[in-house]
Amino acid sequence: MRALIVCLVGIVWFCAPPSFSQGAGGQKNGHFRPESQSGRVISGLNQAGVHNSLSDISRDGKTLFITYSAPDFSSTTLVSSQLIGGKWSPPLPVLFSDQKSDLSASLNPAQDRMFFTSQRPIPGKKNSDPWNLWVAQRKVNGWNAPNPVDEPVNSGQLECCVSAKAAGKLYFSSNRDGSWDIYCAELKGDSVGKVVKLAGDLNKYLTENFQTF
Repeated sequence: MRALIVCLVGIVWFCAPPSFSQGAGGQKNGHFRPESQSGRVISGLNQAGVHNSLSDISRDGKTLFITYSAPDFSSTTLVSSQLIGGKWSPPLPVLFSDQKSDLSASLNPAQDRMFFTSQRPIPGKKNSDPWNLWVAQRKVNGWNAPNPVDEPVNSGQLECCVSAKAAGKLYFSSNRDGSWDIYCAELKGDSVGKVVKLAGDLNKYLTENFQTF
């Protein structure tokens, strides 16, 4: 299961990738990319002894969100780093992260909501489905306390690897039908609409190649 989560993060990213374009100073048509600082981003933000993975980049290219995972994935933490004065700040846990079970964050196009995967328990429910999707809303000075995404996104089975890059859509992976597939949910503000399984060869590939995890 843990290995599957790592694999599917990239697959869901492919389904709804962020639109960052290169231009003078990293900007083109209102989109940005983080400055590479000639490799110093890698040396400054990678943490020794853990798995380091990029979760998301803010639209202005000045904030990176990173997942740090223990070697055995017994704990996962969402951290962020700010581009200040041309240098990336030391990564610090995102304020709402419990520093044990959060990973795979994705900002929506408006940048006012962050969706992520977490093992934190859902209030009032038994933790029989440990991986669920959560969402935090941006406030003036940070993020509010996150809430579990409404059903039918969280289904009582495992949900992970969320991408909110497409306006009004939420892509994620779930094993609710007995195999790992990618789904798309309609978003209308804070409400979740219809959830459909993506058709085509990608889900067929997942079913044929990832059932041993």
